[in-house]
Amino acid sequence: MPLQADSVFSLHDVHSNASIQQWRTPSCCSSANLESMNRLVFCGVYFSGDIVYENCALPSSTIEQISKEIDVIVSVAATTSFYERYDVALASNALGVAHVCHLANKCGNLKMLLHVSTAFVAGEQEGLLMEKPFKPGESLRKGYNLDVQAEIKLVENFKSTLRVQSSSDKLEKKKMKELGLKRARHFGWPNVYSLTKALGEMLLGNLGRDLPIPGDMVINAMMVAMAIHWDQHRAQAIYHVTSGHRNPLNYSITEESLYEYFRANPRVSNGGRIVKNKRVLLFKKYTHFHLYMILRYKIALEMLHVMSVFGGSFSKSYNKLNRGYNFLMLVAKLYAPYVFFKGW
Repeated sequence: MPLQADSVFSLHDVHSNASIQQWRTPSCCSSANLESMNRLVFCGVYFSGDIVYENCALPSSTIEQISKEIDVIVSVAATTSFYERYDVALASNALGVAHVCHLANKCGNLKMLLHVSTAFVAGEQEGLLMEKPFKPGESLRKGYNLDVQAEIKLVENFKSTLRVQSSSDKLEKKKMKELGLKRARHFGWPNVYSLTKALGEMLLGNLGRDLPIPGDMVINAMMVAMAIHWDQHRAQAIYHVTSGHRNPLNYSITEESLYEYFRANPRVSNGGRIVKNKRVLLFKKYTHFHLYMILRYKIALEMLHVMSVFGGSFSKSYNKLNRGYNFLMLVAKLYAPYVFFKGW
């Protein structure tokens, strides 16, 4: 649901609040302010836990205590790597949400479960995307059913097979990362992060149906949501808070701003000489970038590869440079859906 006028008004109230404004002034780091912040931080009670385990790895005595006292649970824990191991991403971004929901259901005085997801769950969809929850089994690729339990079973079987074939932790890590990327693209997402966060939203919608949940937001909107949806036991409200069609930030604008800044404020070398700025080379399509990398680097690498048959320094140089090239191209491919995304 888009932000309504009363939400915007509430956001203004939060920003203009005296307790917030004092941290926006030059004197925000005064001893009085720092002392008040220290009191706020150190008056808390801290528990060491882990959302990948049942009850977030908290002892039963702690669960009993917090279930009587907690008013709000803010769930922000996640692994955010686009190239994470599939088992790790599933445990944190999907099953971790389920464990938080189970814990929340034990809290009798809970007024709100605030879950922070990501706009990346929309994948590479274009146009106006309304804030709506993912339904169980829904995927971005038509005709494909996404079942979290089936994915968990797949991971378990895959790991068992790997351990029978090889005991190498390094190989297992590599193969689990490749599996995550493969499964993400199979269901229509560009990376394992966006896939597992979408799975987390599905579990949240299913397991948190009886919980007051105001959905997905960033810091300012989180404060507003806590004020608006406090103790409201009704359907989930989802807010998508990003720069988009109404206020886009293009890479060309970013590049131009950086260029103009360093032209007005040039860098200086250790010897005192002014470093001349060069325009950043921008590409409109990933295929153009890929072709440039082949012509500029890959061909030279393959020539070095031919020389490496003689061994010695040629072989060592080729292996090192080729690993760097392959890693760079992997990262470029992972981020390409966002770097080259037009959207409108």
